[in-house]
Amino acid sequence: MDSVPQDDSSKRHNSSADLHISNNFIRTMVFTMMISMMSATMFNIILPEITQEYDLTYKQASWVSTAF
Repeated sequence: MDSVPQDDSSKRHNSSADLHISNNFIRTMVFTMMISMMSATMFNIILPEITQEYDLTYKQASWVSTAF
């Protein structure tokens, strides 16, 4: 019985689609991490003013930062 050769184009198409999904996932994760880092940086810049405004200790302010 002769075996029918498999067409590799479907395999290439699937791997191309997987690569596209993988690239989109990586881009989304990098963007999310950048936004998170920027947000934490902005919060840490304003933290001394929040500490003074609400008369918090450093330990209390660190909890606020962690909760944020």
